[in-house]
Amino acid sequence: MAASCTLPKKYQKDKPFVYKSEIEVAGPLKGNQRQKLKAGLENQLYDSLKVRTIVALGFPALLYNKLERPPVFDTNNISRSKTLMTALLNSQGYFGPTITDTFLIDTVRDQQRAKVWFTVTPGKQLTLDSIGYELSNPELQRLAMENRSATLLKKSDPYSISVLSAELDRLLLIFRNNGYYKIVKEDFIIERDTVLAALIDPSLDPFEQFELLEELKKKRENPTINVMIRQAINKDSSHQRRYYIGDIRVYPDMSILEDQNP
Repeated sequence: MAASCTLPKKYQKDKPFVYKSEIEVAGPLKGNQRQKLKAGLENQLYDSLKVRTIVALGFPALLYNKLERPPVFDTNNISRSKTLMTALLNSQGYFGPTITDTFLIDTVRDQQRAKVWFTVTPGKQLTLDSIGYELSNPELQRLAMENRSATLLKKSDPYSISVLSAELDRLLLIFRNNGYYKIVKEDFIIERDTVLAALIDPSLDPFEQFELLEELKKKRENPTINVMIRQAINKDSSHQRRYYIGDIRVYPDMSILEDQNP
């Protein structure tokens, strides 16, 4: 049986408190994608805007949602939440999102119930275009290319920071299994699209700028991103040293007893 209503308990009188927070994801997204994105955005809400209820038993309904000690409503938390939500969208390849908000304060007896709504329009999601490896260590480059078929970065797949991180983890496992015991994530950098950076280059002639503007226009219509994995500046040479198996010693943890049975 579902709870029928939400009842606040131990709220601060004469101060508005957060009674309801809702996020609507607009735009042409598939059902599963929309729900997953909405769940992620809800996690990005500033803590004092999150409504935490528990199902309780009692009057006036058999079951109700108990909202205990709700936080005082502060409009600054709306801006903070929008910043956090924008950061999440950017990390998943949505670089042109629009987030609008509205709120109202509803007076019920001595309660000032604040209700907050967000409408999030993510925009078009970046997809991966060209993917490459350019490692200064020839052996690491060879290993990366030999195992390229298992890459997690696929052309036309959605861009996300988590996928880039997982790809680095995959490469590190390969390198460590081939003797590069001390190699770490910080030994690599991931370079992404630099079209916007190139546009502000004062050395470009007008024709080059025109070509870049045309490329940028195409990217706005069907946004893609190029990814190149490179090695960072070497700060510790031991990270690029290949380790080999040396002497092997076996120390048995129990003595071998002769069979005493006749």
